[in-house]
Amino acid sequence: MQNGNNGEDGIIGRHEGRLRAAEHIAVTAAQLSRMARAQHLPLVSYLAEMVVLEAWREASREEEVARG
Repeated sequence: MQNGNNGEDGIIGRHEGRLRAAEHIAVTAAQLSRMARAQHLPLVSYLAEMVVLEAWREASREEEVARG
């Protein structure tokens, strides 16, 4: 967690927050994609899937940065 300075703990905390946000966005977008598909909204489903892919890509990148 961030400890009020710009040291290593602050950097790790920032990356953990971004990682969790990206994971949450990916999961939520996947749910929206399924909902859109069920309601025969193919473009919306496709766009939500693009969000899923991008969010997981960002989550992976944040995880790598946090590990060093």
